[in-house]
Amino acid sequence: MAFRCLDCNEPIEGDPWWYDPLAYGADLSGQVTQLTGIVSQRSEPPTPASAPFHKACLERQMGRSIES
Repeated sequence: MAFRCLDCNEPIEGDPWWYDPLAYGADLSGQVTQLTGIVSQRSEPPTPASAPFHKACLERQMGRSIES
């Protein structure tokens, strides 16, 4: 399946980076917190709310680097 980056609208070669704005996670103390979003790289969207991005486009949108 071919995906287009939500930021630049260009095709994504390989596995896209997914941004999930509805993701929840745990902080270092184990407390469940609502995050501003979770990112992951995979072939299919992790949730229906996830959006595909190029890594560079997603880093620019988030204002921080993503560790692979």
